[in-house]
Amino acid sequence: MKRSIAFLTIALALAWALPVSAGEFSQPKDDVWLGGPPSEADLDAMAEAGVGLVIDLRTTPEGIEDTERAAQERGLRYLNLPLGRELAEGELITRVGSELEASLASGEGVLLHCASGNRAGEVWALHRVAQGANAQQALEQAEASGTRDERLERLRDVLEPE
Repeated sequence: MKRSIAFLTIALALAWALPVSAGEFSQPKDDVWLGGPPSEADLDAMAEAGVGLVIDLRTTPEGIEDTERAAQERGLRYLNLPLGRELAEGELITRVGSELEASLASGEGVLLHCASGNRAGEVWALHRVAQGANAQQALEQAEASGTRDERLERLRDVLEPE
């Protein structure tokens, strides 16, 4: 019970205290955060909250090295699965889902991020739908994390075909 209350307190604090340059992190599950690139302070708070894996969807030219170094310095596993302008597809969704679910099953939280939350929300939504989640709910979670504009429209086209 004490652990649940402590985790809830930390989760609520993170929900209010994790602003990044692209906005705040969304939290579609208690142990999953989505958004833009974390600062070192964000990584400190997330490590304290139980995050064990950082999945970075940015490409190398977007400057992944600092995040990788900062995550590893905090004992967090760092995984770069780059996604460019294209819509995320099968192999990437499968890999992210596999890594994410393995971490969650072992009791570790996960940060899934990109440069703004746009790609992170898309990948999360596609993963959730692949698991059987409601498409509308997955779209709402994607939008809450920062998925916008053309990427959101393409995601809608895939998840809500006419």
